[in-house]
Amino acid sequence: MKAFNHFLLSIIILSIVACGGQEGRNENESNKFSDAVLREIYTFQDQRDTDSLLNYLDHPDPTYRKEAALAFGSVQDSLAIPELVYLLKDENRDVRLYAAYALGQIGSEAAEQGIINALDIEKVPLVRRELLEALGKCATNEGLERLLIEQAQDSLERAGIAWGLYRAGSRGILSEKGTAVALAMLDIRNGFDVRLGAAHYLYRTPEVNIEPHLSWVLESAQNDVAPAVRMASTRALSKVTADEVAAALSNILSNDTDYRVRVNALIAMATQDYEKVKGAAFQALQHSNVNTVVAAATYIARNAPEADLEQVAAVARGIDNIRSKALLLGAVLRQTEDKVAISAELQELYGSAESSYEKAQLLAAMSNDITNYHFIKEQTFGATEKRISTSGMQALAAIRRNEEFTETADFDELIRRSVATGDLAMIGTATGLIRDEDLSYREVFSDYQFLEEAKAAVEIPRDQDAIVMLDRAIAYLKGEEFETPENEYGHPIDWDAVLTIPVDQRLKITTGKGEIVFEMLIEEAPGSAINFITLAKQGYYNGRTFHRVVPNFVVQGGCPRGDGWGGEDYSIRSELGMARYGDGYVGMASSGKDTEGVQWFITHSPTPHLDGRYSIFARVVAGMDVVHNMEVGDHIQSIELL
Repeated sequence: MKAFNHFLLSIIILSIVACGGQEGRNENESNKFSDAVLREIYTFQDQRDTDSLLNYLDHPDPTYRKEAALAFGSVQDSLAIPELVYLLKDENRDVRLYAAYALGQIGSEAAEQGIINALDIEKVPLVRRELLEALGKCATNEGLERLLIEQAQDSLERAGIAWGLYRAGSRGILSEKGTAVALAMLDIRNGFDVRLGAAHYLYRTPEVNIEPHLSWVLESAQNDVAPAVRMASTRALSKVTADEVAAALSNILSNDTDYRVRVNALIAMATQDYEKVKGAAFQALQHSNVNTVVAAATYIARNAPEADLEQVAAVARGIDNIRSKALLLGAVLRQTEDKVAISAELQELYGSAESSYEKAQLLAAMSNDITNYHFIKEQTFGATEKRISTSGMQALAAIRRNEEFTETADFDELIRRSVATGDLAMIGTATGLIRDEDLSYREVFSDYQFLEEAKAAVEIPRDQDAIVMLDRAIAYLKGEEFETPENEYGHPIDWDAVLTIPVDQRLKITTGKGEIVFEMLIEEAPGSAINFITLAKQGYYNGRTFHRVVPNFVVQGGCPRGDGWGGEDYSIRSELGMARYGDGYVGMASSGKDTEGVQWFITHSPTPHLDGRYSIFARVVAGMDVVHNMEVGDHIQSIELL
């Protein structure tokens, strides 16, 4: 039996959005924004103009009511709660659906009773599903009880309960009864979305106790037909330390057909007896998928005891992947008595490494020995590539936090030197150290003039993030509270460009590993999509790297510096629509709401903790095999519209 496509609900919702609530579209129109009123509504959303959007919530045309309601999913202003609650009784199904979503996004307990009242009268399963999940996002214990007495009539409603439990659990609202309901939802007779929500509740809610019903989770982790459900259930097994669990995780790691489930087994092994799972972990170092190898190296590096160092070192020397090699040799360096020999080996590898990413990984490994301090400092401040200097500074920070490090006076000058460079990553790492309570820098830097001088030297608006980090450090040294300023609006949506993009626009990303094809979601996230398309057409991303790859999470690219700290002198607004993150969804990277710019990521698998927090502007429709084999440092050769 084939598993349901786990994007089914997102596709249903995206289809509703794409229809725009209109009866038809002129064949000459590229997308829904040929409608000037819709452009105005989205502009108000982009400007976070609550008052103007409220005026549209009672518009006679349901198309505009629903789009204005959806806008509050991004604006998230609690002033809209009474009007949105009123819309839960609207005659139009889509208006009610979008109002429910927006209330969940606002996430205020003030919406709880309105959602409960709506559940008492709502008949449409799709809307009920959204109301149930929204209830979880704003529920008190009373709302949780209402969620649990729901008599679901179909799979959509059961999915709403499952995801409502997950959303409530992520806020610390849970109960034993709710856990029992979630466990029962793992039954294979339930639909995919039901099982996925339940599995993520059991995995991602810290306080959940699965031990009394361990057999249910073991069955799901090993035998569910959907890899995404097996992934989440496998991670949930980390909540129980037992021989039975260790054996199951070893079996999953050795035999599951999906590398992402194996990666999650390696992560879950952290709570198990190392001796009972290490055999499978070492075997995984030989796997053909690079993410599995990296995850195995990460597990062994964090958990291998001193008695296994000789084996770890031998395996490391036989691995071609530098990231995994560096992780393992770094672990050996941390525990071995012969630090001189391992440090020399790492320095030799550094000298022969051709890639800046390989050098960066080796510097991180060297930070496990404080005697490498001067070598790392020399490489950091002598580097011409940001990836090396950034990783080097982070390695130096790790050494500074080592209790055995004694050259603190020299390091104090290094902090001043780092701040004076004006480099964003250097400033970020240095000010992070200054604010570390364990390092007592209030006593060292009673004179913080050097921070004020650095502020005066940076450029605005390009270096606004540096200003924030410096101000935060100054406030810390003064013993004052710091409030992060709101990101000012300054990059409106280019509607003329948006109007040239058809709803089915695709583009091809050519990488050194192969081709990836995106379908752009221009109608769901016009600002984010046209920002990406414009940059791509300019050749901005050509030659850029994927600077971050987290096994079974994301691959991230687009940074002009190649180290994750880069951007341009503008930011765009978050567009938090109803699409959910599943396999191959493309989102904008950010450092908080409304701070997006040029960096983006592709998900390996469902990541519901990103839903409603990071803008989704595209999805992969071909080339996921390439995404799953991407490594740190792989290049984007070109991007072209199809």
